[in-house]
Order: sequence, then C-alpha cells, then structure tokens
Amino acid sequence: MLTLIAACDGATATELSAAIGMEKLKLKRRIRKLKELGLTESLAVGYRLSERGRAFLKGAVTHKKADGAEDTIRFSS
Repeated sequence: MLTLIAACDGATATELSAAIGMEKLKLKRRIRKLKELGLTESLAVGYRLSERGRAFLKGAVTHKKADGAEDTIRFSS
C-alpha cells in the first residue's frame, strides 16, 4: 500500500482502490491505519506519504524517545 501511495502521490481513495481492485472503504481503513502510524498524510483531496513513510520505504525511520533523543531504526530486506 505504501508503494502504491508513493507512486500515485495525491491520488484519491477512488483512484487508488481502482488501481488495485480493492473496495474503497476497505482501502480507506488501511490508509487510516497507516496514518495512525505516521506513514501517510491526508491532503485536501487525496493522500501522500509522510516523511516517515518515505523513510520507511527507504529502510530507515527516525524514532523520538521519551527523553527527546532520536534513534534511527534501519530495516534490511
């Protein structure tokens, strides 16, 4: 889902659901979960990846600790 949103920056739920053949309401629920994780952003019309979402796709996410310090978490495939 993240790669689809990255490839279709600003696309609406209708456009995204048509692109992958998923019911629009199901797609919106999934995007909402990604938004709760800070990976996507809602635009006035459409969706895009957040900075965190782009970092996640690249394999690294910065995480802010309770004390204000930041850790970079790297993922490998």
